[in-house]
Amino acid sequence: MQCQKYLPITNNANITIELNNEGCNDKEEDSEICLTNNENLMPPKFDLYPNPVKDFLFLKNKSDYSIETIQIYNSVGELILIPTEKNSIDFRAQHKGIYFLTIRIQNGVQSYKIIKT
Repeated sequence: MQCQKYLPITNNANITIELNNEGCNDKEEDSEICLTNNENLMPPKFDLYPNPVKDFLFLKNKSDYSIETIQIYNSVGELILIPTEKNSIDFRAQHKGIYFLTIRIQNGVQSYKIIKT
């Protein structure tokens, strides 16, 4: 994979960071980072609604894969919830703010920003 020096990133862009360590010749090459748009790697396969959420967030799986895990992180990156229910997530106990939800399926991970009102 050839890394570019820069990529324009727009609002609400999903990005993936890949370390380019395959066939590297020195430490500088090993620490090179590539940013690519997730949409090129794995198109969104889930509908999450309503967002912003007040009580329950509903999830519709539009992929051909089953969901392995769902994890919810707060705005400082702390894992706060691993819901067992795959179709709805109870946000009533969470404070107002921004959360990040990750969904792991067989061929990758999708991340979403969730706003709790």
